[in-house]
Amino acid sequence: MKIKNISILLSVIALSAVSNLAWAAGTTAGTEINNTASITYSVGGVDQAAIESSEAGNTTAGYGNGTATMFKVDKKVDLLVTAGSGVNVVPGSASTSITFVVKNEGNSSETFVLSTTGTVAGDDFDTTG
Repeated sequence: MKIKNISILLSVIALSAVSNLAWAAGTTAGTEINNTASITYSVGGVDQAAIESSEAGNTTAGYGNGTATMFKVDKKVDLLVTAGSGVNVVPGSASTSITFVVKNEGNSSETFVLSTTGTVAGDDFDTTG
């Protein structure tokens, strides 16, 4: 029963950590982060000594027994495309331009290639012009 209580508590802590992720917001991709986490818990209402994290794992209780874990911030690809013109296209009219604003809101420089795919099936709109 005691092991079940610990695993439930650890599951709740893991879910809490995942729900609070910053999703790489404001941190440049490739930045190295060093972090040591600690956990405190109780068994049958009796507080246990904290355990700190370590890349190799750690079962030694007490602060100062863990080691920092290093990871690199991943790329966040976040492309925002919005209409840049309020143009209404009238069927059968002469050439009309529609513009879009493309903004990279990610945490790294990216190259995006935008192209037309030709005529869409079922309409008379020619995207190649």
